[in-house]
Amino acid sequence: MGSYSMPPPGEETHARRQITVIVLLLFGMVALYQFEQFASHPFDPTAMLALGFVVLASYTIGGLVGQIRLPHITGYLLAGLVFGPSLARSLSGLDLPPPFDKGILNDEVIGQLSLFDTLAVALIALTAGGELRIESLKKGLSAITGILASQLIAVVGFVTAFFWLISGAVPLITLPGVEGLPLAAALAVGAMVASVALATSPAATIAVIMESRAKGPMTRTVLSVVVLKDVIVVVAFAVAQVVVAQQIGVTAME
Repeated sequence: MGSYSMPPPGEETHARRQITVIVLLLFGMVALYQFEQFASHPFDPTAMLALGFVVLASYTIGGLVGQIRLPHITGYLLAGLVFGPSLARSLSGLDLPPPFDKGILNDEVIGQLSLFDTLAVALIALTAGGELRIESLKKGLSAITGILASQLIAVVGFVTAFFWLISGAVPLITLPGVEGLPLAAALAVGAMVASVALATSPAATIAVIMESRAKGPMTRTVLSVVVLKDVIVVVAFAVAQVVVAQQIGVTAME
């Protein structure tokens, strides 16, 4: 019989410390939201408070997830799901205390932090572009081209065809709202949806590569494909959007 190996004492203590930090952060947020000056003060610190909490909590959850040998970015994604508005809406019957009743990252807070969205996109683009190497692109050009071409044909072809099917070609799976679209319009909208479906996350890819310290031809090829594919997605979406606007009218796109 195989023997069960206990985790090293240092890792177990570190995990307890991370759980304690998360619990203290949760209680701290509940306590801070009991102060009424948030509503009366001319400067509303809710968004910055939520940002600070989510940064600390997601970093801690990422470290906790790392204890079970998963990438830290898995914890960051879980934190976004737990502290976002969707989970709060599904648990609305539990009468959670503020701010968890609406979600720490509720729609109002996300609107106040919209500036960070713009900065984050710019930083992700700069980081992804900085990871590209001309030498790597030259060495793996055939592999990169083959992967991009196969993904483009498979994803764009399948999603566009599926959207045509749900636009009324097959009555049993017709999607309300797109029923009765002309063939050209259905294919154009399907191509626009396909361009979004083709997108990947350079930030997640770079995070996993950096955390695992992966190196080699496979890593360079994967990173190059991810970054170049997002460039293609941006151009394809812009073109498809113009075609859709011509097919179904600009007002339908607004």
